[in-house]
Amino acid sequence: MVKRLHQSALLCLLVLGGLALASCTTTDYVRKGPLPPPISAKSPLTVMSFNIRMGLGQKDPHRDTLRMKDQWGRNLDAVIEAIRSADPDIVGLQEVAGPGQLRDIAQALDMNHAFVGHDTGNDLPPLWGVGVLSKYPITSLTRAALSENRNFIKTTVDVGTRKISVVNIHRSHLEFSEVSMPILMGELAQIQLPIVLIGDFNILPEAKMRKNPGKKQLQPILDKFLDTAVEARTKAAADVLLVGTGQDGGRIDYVFAEKDKFSVLDAGLVAGKHRDASKHVAYFAKVIFKE
Repeated sequence: MVKRLHQSALLCLLVLGGLALASCTTTDYVRKGPLPPPISAKSPLTVMSFNIRMGLGQKDPHRDTLRMKDQWGRNLDAVIEAIRSADPDIVGLQEVAGPGQLRDIAQALDMNHAFVGHDTGNDLPPLWGVGVLSKYPITSLTRAALSENRNFIKTTVDVGTRKISVVNIHRSHLEFSEVSMPILMGELAQIQLPIVLIGDFNILPEAKMRKNPGKKQLQPILDKFLDTAVEARTKAAADVLLVGTGQDGGRIDYVFAEKDKFSVLDAGLVAGKHRDASKHVAYFAKVIFKE
């Protein structure tokens, strides 16, 4: 379901029936500053992935964030400063406490934003979801189902010289059936624009498929996309491989760029003073179009 969106548009969809579902998509154009330069060999695109844990910070790391609603946003200033420190052009955020929280972040950073909520399994509006922030105009938004009660966001972003597709996902750490990867790859195959894929995949780089242990779980993506942390081959990128992005170490957050369309210049983590803003460390990559 593709929605062509206008300024301050709010699209909330309620589907009621044998199984009542609720989901929400929103976008808004709030950026007041000038457009950044068009992406070119001299002006790379900086893309970030960041699971912000509803703005809860690192306190009570093992508690269910959905049961801490009264505390959502208590650490949001640190989240905003972590993002600002890398000055990204595009950000994929996971575990966002609704479109209002995303709007607050976007306004603080002077960025446009788009939000997709996860299904709740009932007729209640979504409590949380995934979002995209962009210095460039977001011209369209699609909500797609990733797995049961999880949706992901596909956006079109006009980066000046051309349009790209920015896709952001949050795969459940409780998923054991490996159903989401074929769904994701099927959705990506329908996109005609150059793709940047962002997300908290909850998959380590070395994780093997359960039904086919000879293959990596991420292999379908790696066949078509560059793993920016591996491809960059810089000191900052090496730090990503060493430190990881999750609280317990390991790399589960990624920025992938389509192989045939992009080259990778650099990748890295935000500075140490910003790494306690969430259970995850904000990760960014710099990419350019191939000539």
